[in-house]
Amino acid sequence: MTVSTPIPIGSTSKTFVSALVLTQIEQGLYEVTDSLGQVLSGHPDYESFDKSKINADVTVAQMLSMRSGLPNYNDNRDGVSGLFKSATWKPADNIDLVQDAFVETGSFDYNDSNLVLLGLIAEFQGGQSLGELYRQTFFDPLGIWAVLPPHDGVPSDTAHPYGDLAPFAEGFGNIVEAAPYDLDHYWLGQSRIRWPCCGLISTSEDLARWGYNLYSTNGSALTEPARAMLLESLLSDPVMYQGVMQNYGYMTTQRTYEWSGTGTITTVGHPGGGGGYSTLMRYAPELDLTVVVLANSLLQESGTCSAHPTHRDVRHCLAARIFAAYAQHSTTTSTTVSPTTAVAASSVDDDLYEYCLLWKGIRNEIDESGGSLQSAEEWTRRIAWTEQILDLAPVEYREAAETYLGLVKARAELLAQYDYVGVRDLPSDIRTDFIEEHFQEQQISNVLIDFSTTTCLDGN
Repeated sequence: MTVSTPIPIGSTSKTFVSALVLTQIEQGLYEVTDSLGQVLSGHPDYESFDKSKINADVTVAQMLSMRSGLPNYNDNRDGVSGLFKSATWKPADNIDLVQDAFVETGSFDYNDSNLVLLGLIAEFQGGQSLGELYRQTFFDPLGIWAVLPPHDGVPSDTAHPYGDLAPFAEGFGNIVEAAPYDLDHYWLGQSRIRWPCCGLISTSEDLARWGYNLYSTNGSALTEPARAMLLESLLSDPVMYQGVMQNYGYMTTQRTYEWSGTGTITTVGHPGGGGGYSTLMRYAPELDLTVVVLANSLLQESGTCSAHPTHRDVRHCLAARIFAAYAQHSTTTSTTVSPTTAVAASSVDDDLYEYCLLWKGIRNEIDESGGSLQSAEEWTRRIAWTEQILDLAPVEYREAAETYLGLVKARAELLAQYDYVGVRDLPSDIRTDFIEEHFQEQQISNVLIDFSTTTCLDGN
């Protein structure tokens, strides 16, 4: 394989969906606060959806952030299997597989029903197929090669998936060669199941170009306001995703890598996998660098590479090592990497006991307030607590704690001008300016937040 070998990119496809939706919002086609019933009103397939299972009031933002409360069509295993055999198919068929009633919105639940509905919205509002919208909006302007089956054909040189050969044979090997079908048939079924969450096929060089254009301020995939909206979505509290606490926004995660004796790097992006393939796309704002890992296997044999608690699997381990090597040898970025000490997630030293009590108090207040402080008194108390965090923080996190305190004060000062409404309720231009101005401070603060969450909250 080479950097130009076509490989399915799995759930990293989600970043194209969210970027397209944000672009359409920027174009004025609809709002992030619009409900599903509003944006799909008049769509023939939407009218047939069971509204006891598909919540008409769920918003575009809630679907983008996986907090919609919608049931997952993938839970209907027999129905999903039937998509391989059906003579005809359309995206709405996936939603018709949903079996359960929707639940209250707000809680994070990684769920591909959100993606199908967002894909339907993009097509309905854009007036074209999803693949054509991608081509016009991203592929052609950015010089990116990618295809979206089943409407696009599968390239003949696409890497075959490798993995456990059961039930066709024993051992590890080429899944397609062991199965009683060819790659086209295999991917026809896969692309139906994975539309549009995980169905794109691209190359590592094209995906790296996409990640840079999507997230870098030097990129051109999104306008500045749309990119600010994407990054703002990461301001929510961390959630457990793929075994690690991290921020999950609009189909983008924010995750910090640590490596002993070197430093930390905060990255944004999205992983992917399944069907015999593995993907990772991460962009580090501090380095202005995108790293992509693509493999035609699930990379389940990681050896000692993923032993570090912030890596978890070989994809993240490889990405962390590449970022570390780049940071060490880059004269323009070496001073931005803060030294740190790896801390085991399962233990809390006695010296950290008081710090963790304070941190838990702050998190409890955030949970009880719904994440929004609504008075001068509440913000004064939050600032006082954060000043204590600075006093008690381990020395290697003192700089991040000082930055965090400055960010809390800046938010309080801004919100005081608007009667302490929530950040999301600020005028859009004010909110965007604040996010852009304080983006670097948020990245540094996340080092402290990740450390505190792992050390003080996980398993305690």
